[in-house]
Amino acid sequence: MKIRQMKPGDYSSVHGIITQVHNLHLKNRPDIFNNEDPFNKDYFESLSNDKNSILLVAENDDKIIGICIATVNEIINKPAHKDRKYICVEDICVDESHRKNGIGKLFYDAVVEIAREQKAGGIELTVYGFNKNAIAFYEGLGMKIKNIKYEQKF
Repeated sequence: MKIRQMKPGDYSSVHGIITQVHNLHLKNRPDIFNNEDPFNKDYFESLSNDKNSILLVAENDDKIIGICIATVNEIINKPAHKDRKYICVEDICVDESHRKNGIGKLFYDAVVEIAREQKAGGIELTVYGFNKNAIAFYEGLGMKIKNIKYEQKF
């Protein structure tokens, strides 16, 4: 298995894997997520053309079995905050049939390496409270809670 940069020809495989995770989000938070295509071709192309996007795939025997999407972010000249650069992981998605095999950890390690190359101060991400598996995974990597976002629905 290897982690490599995403290529334009990867779209259909990437789309299928992202759809699996989107369906999990849609099932648990239909109040937030639309029952629409979560990763259309235009969005894929916009990410591919964004110099701050980090687009990775996990490949095993020439089959894509996972994807990682992250962005390089900088906060500069914001009065109440120190200037900083960080990597925001938007998605780590592993095909249902390949989960719990260390693929997420390989993605995380690749993002850590990119963060060091970019001289970023750290890695951040958001995980929904219902996704206990993801929470356990990120805590198992040594990530800590940075902030907590509360809601009250009406």
